Amino acid sequence: MVAIKGKGILYEDDDEPIKLTNHDSSQNINEFMLSLIGKILNPKKQSVEKLLQKMPVQWGMEERITANDLGNGKFLLNFTTEDELNSVL
Repeated sequence: MVAIKGKGILYEDDDEPIKLTNHDSSQNINEFMLSLIGKILNPKKQSVEKLLQKMPVQWGMEERITANDLGNGKFLLNFTTEDELNSVL
């Protein structure tokens, strides 16, 4: 029934594994500590562009969130404070 409605999860095989290295990542951690990375699970029925437009408004934070489409169904949300980030988790 879920597949008929187009609400099933689509697992794509085109995502390459993330390779971790042993370099000092403290600069990246500081830069992205108030960020969320996500991926839509059904790109046939969901749009990253619409999600990035609607979610900040839904949370009442449209002026305080920077949203970026990373391509391939992935997105990045940058928050201004830790409290704002925690409020959506």
